[in-house]
Amino acid sequence: TRGSELTQPFMAGLAHILKNEGPMGLYKGLAATMLKQGSNHGLRFMWFGEYKAWLTGTRDPSLQRTLQPYESLLGGVSAGIFSVMCNNPFDMLKTRMQGVNAHKYSGTFDCLRQSIANEGILVCYRGAIARLGRVVPGQGIIFMSFEAIQDFISGIVEGPKK
Repeated sequence: TRGSELTQPFMAGLAHILKNEGPMGLYKGLAATMLKQGSNHGLRFMWFGEYKAWLTGTRDPSLQRTLQPYESLLGGVSAGIFSVMCNNPFDMLKTRMQGVNAHKYSGTFDCLRQSIANEGILVCYRGAIARLGRVVPGQGIIFMSFEAIQDFISGIVEGPKK
């Protein structure tokens, strides 16, 4: 991220980070990235699982019917909305910890403390609208595809449904 903010190509950005920050500079924002990515996917699959259980009336996957494509699409869209709204504070931290001003922070929690102290709690949702515009349609398509592929493979492995 810092290389692109300095308008440098990848290798020049890499060299810049290594020269100015050493090898550990490559790991700035690692904790924030792990928090963001771990919670991001966990939230999406948790939401979709609950959505599917609600729609089919059971939590037992062997008793759940196959969702129609539009149902999977809506489930994915809603999972995307849920994950962005719950996860955006971690995304804001990741972006700041990997940006050109990362040197201002001693770590992820210091970044959170300074950001809220200087900009208020709503700083945690800065960029959420743009993320929604990118994540929501993508998750709709991903979960619709996931269900269709899972159903196709199940038909091959287990044979046609009775």
